[in-house]
Amino acid sequence: MTSLAMNEQAEEIADSMVEHAALLRVRSQTLPGGARVIDAGVEVDGGYDAGLALAEVCMGGLGNVAYTPLQVGGTSWPGLTVWTDHPAVACMASQYAGWAISVDKFFAMGSGPLRAHARVEKELFERLGYAEEVDHGVLVLEGRTLPDDAVAEWVAEKARLKPSKLTFVVAPTASLAGGVQISARILETGLHKMEVLGFDVRRVVSGMGAAP
Repeated sequence: MTSLAMNEQAEEIADSMVEHAALLRVRSQTLPGGARVIDAGVEVDGGYDAGLALAEVCMGGLGNVAYTPLQVGGTSWPGLTVWTDHPAVACMASQYAGWAISVDKFFAMGSGPLRAHARVEKELFERLGYAEEVDHGVLVLEGRTLPDDAVAEWVAEKARLKPSKLTFVVAPTASLAGGVQISARILETGLHKMEVLGFDVRRVVSGMGAAP
């Protein structure tokens, strides 16, 4: 399958987050080893705008996320809509949090387009028939602490890249931005269930979902 340049697109979104850090209430730092860490909710407030950007990073720039009111039981609730014309790649090869990052006392679930380069989940990527070969990668971490150099070096080794070539975007699931990106997985959770049941998700050509 032709590369859809998810890491490149996600890095552009991450660069924009850094450029507008004050507006998004996020903070960027460069670790001594060179890895870039964007905090979207661990030691900063983050917010709903940061959540949209985070969700789009998770999908490797192949998904669109927008807030919309939803009718549930006759009552209007705030929600969001997600859509993509590349569901198998955007959702399963990027957004799916299938990479457990466990280094010493640090733990987080990893999602985002770096997964398509590292391909630690070999069987899944063999079924998807998708891979990226990149010199810069972006990984989203669902965790309560920020990664340090030890974590960056561990990920870099698995991904066959130098730490200075990595960008981490981090938010706890209980944060504002983290909560948004969890709701934005409404399409991914459906595809994941289909994949577990043995359906070839590559046959899904486009997808849309909405969640509170």
